[in-house]
Amino acid sequence: MPVKTSDITQVQPSLGDLLPLVIGGTEITLTRNDAPLIRLVSAAMGVAPKPRQAGLHQGAARMSEDFGEPLPEAFWGGTQ
Repeated sequence: MPVKTSDITQVQPSLGDLLPLVIGGTEITLTRNDAPLIRLVSAAMGVAPKPRQAGLHQGAARMSEDFGEPLPEAFWGGTQ
């Protein structure tokens, strides 16, 4: 997604000119004194993904038998 950054004082008179860019997929960040203030994105691009459904890949991963055991001291940077 293209990104454009503009200072808010320069954008106020021309906000209408930026809307077609946002609708076209450009993310616009408005700043004040070079600090991000507002992010404009198309609502269509901000649609939340569908909820995940558990159980679609059963058996695709495995856990070792000692998964719940404490890690050895060497893992944490201690002596071996």
